Amino acid sequence: MERAYKRIISLVLALILACSLASGAFAAKMDNVRQYDGYFAIGDSVSRGCGLDGYYDNEKSFKCIEGSFPYLIAQAVGCGDESKRNAMCFSGQRTIETLYCLGVDVDVSNEYDTVYFKDKFDAMLTRCGSYCENIANSELVTIELGMNDVLFSSFAVAGIGDF
Repeated sequence: MERAYKRIISLVLALILACSLASGAFAAKMDNVRQYDGYFAIGDSVSRGCGLDGYYDNEKSFKCIEGSFPYLIAQAVGCGDESKRNAMCFSGQRTIETLYCLGVDVDVSNEYDTVYFKDKFDAMLTRCGSYCENIANSELVTIELGMNDVLFSSFAVAGIGDF
């Protein structure tokens, strides 16, 4: 009896694996991707293109580097022209800054006590007003956040740095 259950479970897992491998056949291709008139990306250093050539040229920049995933998405959905795409992707950006920039009532007064945050986010905070405007003018919006929330919280718990 136990042997029969193992065979049934093995068969079910094999079917699941076969179906998951076949799902790639339904993936989007350049010729069947919907085209948009406007694209806006919100994110952190991952969205901005951390590790790509040119990333460290201007660390206070909010634009995505060529080759970053928002840049590639923009190219694929017909927003390769800079007039059709915009981004607010800052190195170190956390969820709380994004919520603040979207007009959510969050208290950020204690968030910038360290030199790291104060220096890093002055540029971002001055552009907060354009977040909602960019979202309203875009047909496609991607949001990638959370890495820095986890990273800085981990540092704080471990007692590393002044975060």
